[in-house]
Amino acid sequence: MPVNYYSGTIEDVQAVLRNVRVGENRISDISQIDVEKFQKEADAIINSILLPLFRTPLFKITRNGETTYPHPIPYIATRIVASLIQQSVYSEIEPNTSENTTDMGDKAIRELKDFVAGILKGSRGLEGQRLKARNRFVNPRAAPNEAPPDRTSL
Repeated sequence: MPVNYYSGTIEDVQAVLRNVRVGENRISDISQIDVEKFQKEADAIINSILLPLFRTPLFKITRNGETTYPHPIPYIATRIVASLIQQSVYSEIEPNTSENTTDMGDKAIRELKDFVAGILKGSRGLEGQRLKARNRFVNPRAAPNEAPPDRTSL
């Protein structure tokens, strides 16, 4: 039984890294086991950010006949995995990895935190996922949440 990660398959990660070349190496030189290690790490990062609001791991949803995780989680996850791969694996090959790679991962995490802030404000949601209640006796959508974090603290 294949393991499901938010970032999808190795091919989904390769699509994000398709133009990345460090020295003579490409993503195809990295084993599936190494990619899965980074996929697990990216899932843990995402789950830790979403845990205060949702039950994690997230549930897959079916839309237009395709079963996947709700948008924008897969998109964010693939960029985090790609960034982790480059920072870790390629830094051994070429110590001065591209700043764009680090920025890509940081930007993906900021996007996720902004998304969570939108959920706290009530302007966004995560399709097919149930919010956690802060109070066991009240519907999580009816009770006021804490004020969303300041953007500067994200």
